Amino acid sequence: MLIFCFLMSVNVFAQGTDTVHKDSSKQFRLVDAPSIGKYAEPLFVVDGKIYKRSIKRLNPKNILEVSVLKGAEAEILYGSGGGNGVVIITTKRYATFQYQKKLSAFSKAYVDYLDKHKGDDSEVAFIVDGEQLTGYSDRITKLFKLSIEKIKSAEFSTKSIDIRDKTPALIITTKQ
Repeated sequence: MLIFCFLMSVNVFAQGTDTVHKDSSKQFRLVDAPSIGKYAEPLFVVDGKIYKRSIKRLNPKNILEVSVLKGAEAEILYGSGGGNGVVIITTKRYATFQYQKKLSAFSKAYVDYLDKHKGDDSEVAFIVDGEQLTGYSDRITKLFKLSIEKIKSAEFSTKSIDIRDKTPALIITTKQ
């Protein structure tokens, strides 16, 4: 609306100052133009579920990853709701729950540890094929993306991997 008023005032000003030649054939008409600044919202999917609340409610610090689907792929997966694109958001909490569920299938001792620590495994050292995962977000991402089909074994040990330290460890071996 603001742009419409601006254009009308420019048009009136231009016609008012043109004292030499007035061309009435150049008239400004606005016919059913789409609103400027409005666009179709994409579909938001948070932790595998369609998110109907305001996306502004999500704390960016809690987001692990964001991906975007467009075009036919979005519509195939999400129907007509995906026609304007799909923004897929995975939170750290969801990813942690998913990898804990996956790894629990391999180790009763890990399940017991999670129960005792109310699901908090932030003090556990995770070792995958001999390499210790470091960095909170990196660890979550790698464990979340590790498919259950690729895991050969997961052994939980409350004995520390470092004699000076009492950090428990989950040692994961993958299928080669």
